[in-house]
Amino acid sequence: MFLMKLWKSNGQLTFSCSDELAANKERLLQGGIMAQGFAIFVPPAVKVEQKLQVALDQIHYFYEDVLGKNPEMKHIKEWSDFDLLREGEIGAMLILEGVDAIGNDLR
Repeated sequence: MFLMKLWKSNGQLTFSCSDELAANKERLLQGGIMAQGFAIFVPPAVKVEQKLQVALDQIHYFYEDVLGKNPEMKHIKEWSDFDLLREGEIGAMLILEGVDAIGNDLR
């Protein structure tokens, strides 16, 4: 729920060191974590017509705050990307929790 917390804070939290985030960069590095999944989660209370935008906002935070401001974070897009990680780098995988965000139209 990391991305949801960034979204709810309107960008006031930061991935690098915000204590409110259980999986911030500082903690991942201290724990020797090599890869972390970042789930897009749209709360059930969000109106149907707003769900896609909430998901897109969370994707924005992933690219801007997680990857954009932290060069040691490497975007994992396929299995072979794990083999490219070097010491001190952390793989970042963007994942979707549930499919509410895509709404009723699969197009």
